[in-house]
Amino acid sequence: MKLVVDANILIATLIREGFTRELILNERLSLYVPETIITEFLEHIQEIESKTRVSYKILKEKAKEILHLANIKIINEEDIIKEMSEACKISPDPDDAIYFALAIKLNCPIWSNDKKLKQQDIVKIYSTHELFELLESIQ
Repeated sequence: MKLVVDANILIATLIREGFTRELILNERLSLYVPETIITEFLEHIQEIESKTRVSYKILKEKAKEILHLANIKIINEEDIIKEMSEACKISPDPDDAIYFALAIKLNCPIWSNDKKLKQQDIVKIYSTHELFELLESIQ
């Protein structure tokens, strides 16, 4: 199953092991992120460090490991520029338009726990719980 993953999902895998990390590493998922996710991660690094009490160096290594093990593909912003206009129209939050553009480009859902993203009906949004239930139902 192909999915666009928002930054909060990836950050959750860094903060704690468990359910979200288990899903991220699920071989049945093909995961995609916009390259801007790296900038977003760096913007929140101090907050993540303070919450986890884990150093930047270790968080960076964990992030690399997760990106590698989960087979997450990073998509260049230039590759989704054509979809940005439509994405800006449908995204309930302008900061999340990049995820919508990528989902439109790939014709796939977004994995996010942000409830406000469901305030549109163009792109399917799966929460972690919904995604887990879906995968369980199609085993």
